This record gives sequence, C-alpha cells and structure tokens, in this order.
Amino acid sequence: SDSTQKGQLKIVAPISGRVVKVHVNIGSALNEQQAILDVVDIRQLRAIGQIKESDISAVLPELKKGNIKGFITTQVFPGMLYPVKAVSADASLRTTSRTLGIQLAVNNSDELLRPGMFIEGSLQIGQSQQKPVLPATALLEDEEDSFVFIKYNDSLYLRRDITLESKRGDTIVIGSGIDEGAEVVTEGAFLLKSDILRGKMGAGCAH
Repeated sequence: SDSTQKGQLKIVAPISGRVVKVHVNIGSALNEQQAILDVVDIRQLRAIGQIKESDISAVLPELKKGNIKGFITTQVFPGMLYPVKAVSADASLRTTSRTLGIQLAVNNSDELLRPGMFIEGSLQIGQSQQKPVLPATALLEDEEDSFVFIKYNDSLYLRRDITLESKRGDTIVIGSGIDEGAEVVTEGAFLLKSDILRGKMGAGCAH
C-alpha cells in the first residue's frame, strides 16, 4: 500500500485496553521481536487476598469446586463493592504471617480500580456464596421495608428493596433483591435516603 511504501505500517494490538508504557521513540528502528507498547485490559483484574492458616481446610476444597465468591472494597472508593471470585491459591504459606495467598478475579467493568490498590473484602464459601454479604452500613429501613441503594451511573442511584436473611456483626446477608454484579452504596447511603425524604416533603414544607 502507499502507507507501507512511505515507511508506515499499521500494527494492531492483540487486545483492547490502555497503553501503560511505550518502549520506542518516533523514528526508532524495530525488529520482529521488539516490544513497542504495553497494553493492559483492566476491566478484569486479579487481586491477592490472604487467608489464615486455620481457614485453609475449609477454603481449598471449595476453591477447587469454584464455590468461593464475594465482594471487595477499597479506601479510594469506600462506598463501592466489586464482585470477586477466588480462582487459585499459592503453593506455600507466608512464613511470617502464616497466611495463604489466594488469587481473586475482579470484575472492574467501570475501570475505576487500578493495579496496586489496597483492598478489603468478604468471601463466602460453599452454597451460601449465592447470597450477597454487605457491610451493615449499606442497610436502610423505611417503616417495615429494608432496602439499599445501587449505583446506576455516575449521577444516579436507585433504591432496591431487599429481604434480609441475617446479620453477622458488621455484615448483613441478603436473601433477595440484589443482582450479581450490582454496585451497592455502603457508605453515605443514609445521606441518599435523607435527600429522598426531603424530596417527598416538597419545597417549602421543611421547617
């Protein structure tokens, strides 16, 4: 083609993603084995979690069955939960902490998470993993109804009525009402509820 004759060659990346590093400069001579760019798809990430030695006997058998799922959150986005699934475990323990590392597949479809962030989370083992576990701060009540807010887009949050199965310390187990992968507001949910109540009262009614 004309572009090839002029010294220009179109190179297509094998995946879609973000350019995170450039290895060459304009005008550099290239060979077939040389890397030009590093392209990373951050929509699916891997996180590393640590489990106690005392929990290994319960975790590893269920890990082989694919029965361990959960949610993680970060200090950067404390009000957002990201669904994860445990996919593998390290071959040996960390001798200092006596913990076993496990690899978690993270759904990062909104591309907000970045490699290197610190995370906290909750994992569910076995059949109970089908029921979401959330921080208790996500739970709100209106008369006899229990509900949470989920993120629809950057400026819109929707109320979802739920059934509450149980409460365990600072976490709650949801019986129904939340779809897998939903981003639930875990901090600031009370402020959203307050805004809704003010809207119901109408202008000039609050004194």
